[in-house]
Amino acid sequence: MRRAIRDFLSSPLGVIGLVIVLVVLFAGIFCEQLAPHDPYEVDLSQKFLPPSAKYPLGTDPMGRDMLSRVLHGIRISLTTGVIVLVIAVPLGIVVGATAGYVNPAVDNLIMRVVDIFLAFPAYVLAMAVGAALGASLMHAMLAVATVWWPSYARLVRGQVLSIKENAYVDAARAIGAGNGRILVRHILPNCLSPILVLVSMDVGVTILATAALSFIGLGAQPPTPELGSMIAQGRIHLIDHWWITTAPGLTIFVTVLGLNLLGDNIRDFLDPQLRGVRELA
Repeated sequence: MRRAIRDFLSSPLGVIGLVIVLVVLFAGIFCEQLAPHDPYEVDLSQKFLPPSAKYPLGTDPMGRDMLSRVLHGIRISLTTGVIVLVIAVPLGIVVGATAGYVNPAVDNLIMRVVDIFLAFPAYVLAMAVGAALGASLMHAMLAVATVWWPSYARLVRGQVLSIKENAYVDAARAIGAGNGRILVRHILPNCLSPILVLVSMDVGVTILATAALSFIGLGAQPPTPELGSMIAQGRIHLIDHWWITTAPGLTIFVTVLGLNLLGDNIRDFLDPQLRGVRELA
């Protein structure tokens, strides 16, 4: 365990990503305790105030404290990223495992459906689904999940096709193990490493995608303190009151950067070839 921790922390960029993610998680979890003001409290007499000791990130056009809204926006963004993957990952695993393990006819049918989803640009399809469902944060999460599960289905399908040819799978079948037991106990556990790598890389991307839908009006609606929605509300004041968009924009940037750096480190740590190169070095 000590060696594993040492190897994981051997990358400076990975450590930076881990620190950023821990800080962001802390801010999101304890946003109610950290926020100095109510993020929904409107005070028009305090609107457009620049950053100061009382309002470290200034106030917005409604006089609401930007720091409080950003802190609550972090919680919402992290929650949306997790919910999207909670929907997309299990669905992709089930579809991919079914396609890879059942007969070729079923595989061909399922993968043609997956190809249809992958043929559309992800953001365009997410916008279409979000517009069809209606503008709300929940519908934005469903729209992003709709375009995210095919990549997991294709990944798991390829892993299952490779793993099911191993000798231990044949041995399990020879002693009478059923297809369901073989798939759940012997094949899917060996698919976890690439799935975890993809999940670690996708958390930041799904947060960015959901924020993008909110930015164009298909996600969270005012007065919800969602980061993408906050950028959209402040973009018309960008020249004169730059802090209204800068604060949530930099928050998204730092959050996604930290998640990507951490995801890269997890990928390197779980890749046996890269781990072997590090050990030789």
